[in-house]
Amino acid sequence: MGKSKEEFELAIDNLKSSKTEDEILSHLTFIVKGFNISLYKNILISNPYYKSLLEDVKEDVLFDLNKLKEVIEEEILSIDDVLKKEGDSIKLRDLKGDCISLSYEIDNKISEIKSLI
Repeated sequence: MGKSKEEFELAIDNLKSSKTEDEILSHLTFIVKGFNISLYKNILISNPYYKSLLEDVKEDVLFDLNKLKEVIEEEILSIDDVLKKEGDSIKLRDLKGDCISLSYEIDNKISEIKSLI
């Protein structure tokens, strides 16, 4: 989710040079998943064709993010179970903390994408 400005510009160039709707959808999805909304919102919304495809892309990305969040939450529960059975482990506590942080990042990305259009 933290890609560079150069990567963003390349993604936009790839989008603009797309020849088919499938290519456009693929590039739109890559952009929405991988970049901050402040970088791409005005560019995509200002193009009526991209804007018309954004709702489908938005739904697909939200579905993927929600699935990923479910997997992370299952992992957190699994880590809790291991901690209860085997006792305290610094590595497991660190892993759980990383999972919780990632879950918060996903929540933020979901909120960001919901506000897209």
